[in-house]
Amino acid sequence: MRTLNLFLFSFFFFTLSLLADDKSLIPKIYIDCNNCDLDFVRSEIKFVNYVIDRKVADVFIMITDETTGSNGQNYTVEFTGQEKFINKNDTLKFTSMQDDTEDIIRQKFVQCLKLGLIPYITNTPICENIKIIYDPGTEEESILDDPWDSWVFSISAYGNMNSQKNNDSYYTYGSISAKRVTEDWKFNTSIFADYQEQNFYSFDENDNIVSSATDSYFSRGQSLSSLLVKSIGDHWSAGISCDILSSTYSNYDYRISTYPAIEYNLFPYSESTSRELKFLYRVGYRYFKYNETTIYNYLAEGRFRQILEISMEIKRPWGNIETNITGSNYFFDLDKNRVDIYSEISLNILKGLSVNIYGGYSIIHDQLNLPRGEVNAEELLLQKQELSTEYTFWSSVGLSYTFGSIYNNVVNPRF
Repeated sequence: MRTLNLFLFSFFFFTLSLLADDKSLIPKIYIDCNNCDLDFVRSEIKFVNYVIDRKVADVFIMITDETTGSNGQNYTVEFTGQEKFINKNDTLKFTSMQDDTEDIIRQKFVQCLKLGLIPYITNTPICENIKIIYDPGTEEESILDDPWDSWVFSISAYGNMNSQKNNDSYYTYGSISAKRVTEDWKFNTSIFADYQEQNFYSFDENDNIVSSATDSYFSRGQSLSSLLVKSIGDHWSAGISCDILSSTYSNYDYRISTYPAIEYNLFPYSESTSRELKFLYRVGYRYFKYNETTIYNYLAEGRFRQILEISMEIKRPWGNIETNITGSNYFFDLDKNRVDIYSEISLNILKGLSVNIYGGYSIIHDQLNLPRGEVNAEELLLQKQELSTEYTFWSSVGLSYTFGSIYNNVVNPRF
């Protein structure tokens, strides 16, 4: 009898250990995605465990996207195996159309995740409950039948108003764009216009508006810009950009710019969703016609200018790094120059601890357009006119630390 009890006791704990092992075989996944409906993902995919820390995950999933020529999005979903799935990696892609709703996009995303997770669950107990269904579909799509020949057009308009007793403001905006993107060529052009007005009212003792004391301020701008780019292999591109700009804020009656350019990417363009290091050089001519005479006593002038831009972006499981440095100067006076630096760093430092750093700095010595004369107090406060400056700077830093239960499978939409 004692031997039987010992056998049953041992068998009980052996069974428990098997169950525990079976449960531990279910993959733990961490999804790195800024604009994904993760509640929907958890409700649709229930055969994995979701964790809130990438370092304890068996599978790290990172989603990046790029805009397609038809204004849709091309999503890249990278599966990186960790722990017991080390070196078991895969990459899948799917594309959304411009008119796809959020529900259609998230359904495509879930389908892509299901396909990508299959290799990680084939040797787990839940594999017996997985069914694969093939739907041949009822419609055939082919880009060869595209009646628009890859051309995409967009029209947008926007307006708002804000009013109270002592002041009111109005803002309107409109744009029209056209673009065509293929493997060999990229072309886009756009027209933009906006108008802003602010009115400030004074009242007499009878609470009537004093028209002579009413102050009104407005600003408007219009622009036309075009870009043409030719692909040259996996690393090189060449193109030309042109723009026409009118702005009361910047003292431009109009400004015309033309810049031939060449770009080199250290990595193949096909890897741009995960890493890129690009060098873009532009040289061209700008002609200015000003609304008011500038501080250099010009009402019109034309200048040659060059621009060098270096941009780097890396998206990996340990975090994201994005840096952009742009330097420019006018040939007639090398002291008329500008340097813009922007950086964004998001790092997963330790288990549950991440840091986010954003910052930008500009050295400005090329404000040829500043109008001569003093800026009145109202224009200064309302920022209705570009002001003289030698630099601008901004930054932000954030830390986040998450601890506690690593599992996050439950979806609760109440309240």
